[in-house]
Amino acid sequence: RVIVYVGTLEGSYMPKETADFLGTAKKSDASVFALVLTHNNPRRIKELLKEQGFSENDCLIQKVLPAEIPLYLAASDIAVSFIRATYSKQATSPTKFAEYLACGLPVVSNAGIGDLDGIIEKEKIGAILKDFNEEAYLKALQEIESLKMTKGFSEHCRRTAKRLFDLEVLGGKKYSHI
Repeated sequence: RVIVYVGTLEGSYMPKETADFLGTAKKSDASVFALVLTHNNPRRIKELLKEQGFSENDCLIQKVLPAEIPLYLAASDIAVSFIRATYSKQATSPTKFAEYLACGLPVVSNAGIGDLDGIIEKEKIGAILKDFNEEAYLKALQEIESLKMTKGFSEHCRRTAKRLFDLEVLGGKKYSHI
């Protein structure tokens, strides 16, 4: 089972919590493989994953060209997006969220980031963490596994991305209507 994180590991993003989540997933399923695609220096996330029991054989931390990211996402099973929930993040919409969905991936995100809570819960396309602890991580992983059992789940994620985030389909029509 490949769990992927794409993007920066600095600022509002949460490398420790991401590594903790991946470590909990690894403890519950030894086949878990951590995939981290970032342009940041990989030293910190490598250390955090090592502390969680990952070896060089069950994780890949790499910088890739933007055009290659969909290929890596297509090889993944679950996507992670943890962002520190601050006042300004109540009005944010992480691009990676739509990209994950467009590749058919369920998303584990934390609460308090833009309208992701409502979208994830209403559309049944992932899991929302209300806490950063092992119990919450395991619950999210169980929710994801349950969702993935639904027939056509990946296609549902893709359709949701197109309906809610496709700029040609949505943006142009809404803008011209305004």
